[in-house]
Amino acid sequence: MVTIHYTLIHSKMEPTDFRYYLELVPNDTLLKINSFHRKQDKLACLFGRVLLQRCLQSLKRPDIVLNDIRYSEYKKPYVDGVSFNITHSADLIACAASSDAQVGLDTEKITNINFEDFKNVFTQSEWEHIHSASHPVSSFFELWTRKESVLKAHGEGLNFPLQELEVINENIILNNAIWVVQPIDLSPGYSTHLATSVKLCVPPNVSYVTII
Repeated sequence: MVTIHYTLIHSKMEPTDFRYYLELVPNDTLLKINSFHRKQDKLACLFGRVLLQRCLQSLKRPDIVLNDIRYSEYKKPYVDGVSFNITHSADLIACAASSDAQVGLDTEKITNINFEDFKNVFTQSEWEHIHSASHPVSSFFELWTRKESVLKAHGEGLNFPLQELEVINENIILNNAIWVVQPIDLSPGYSTHLATSVKLCVPPNVSYVTII
């Protein structure tokens, strides 16, 4: 089972509402939140952890607390028995978690960018796929979030050369392991993909969380 919780936040959140949620997280998380300078980054860190708590509740793992989070040599957070991944872009924050598979989740707000600057992170086939699409910008973000979701699930992140990972097909091979990628529809104007180490028997359980 994979559970995904997500929310939309705004940087104009009232200070009293922000403080309310700060009281829900441990001191280690507070230190991490305060290490950020931009308010948007503080909000993303805080509510990413809030969404993780919701995911753990959905998986019936209330025994796991935020203080149990550890980090791999590649800085990927993890807890024993549950794979999770938090992603954010613009106003959207989401968390995926599973006790049955390794998961990676990535989202990006689709904006008009000069994607020619990113040619060196795509294979030749991917680059041709982007340019032949009816909406090249959307195609760019589709492939980008597919790549990121696999790398996050695998655990190496951007430490792995992006141009060596081709993600056009549903099943993607990375370091002799097969990863299954599927799109997740969270909010209009965003591209979101979920990567898992096994093919899911049932669709992910997706829930929107209302933030005050």
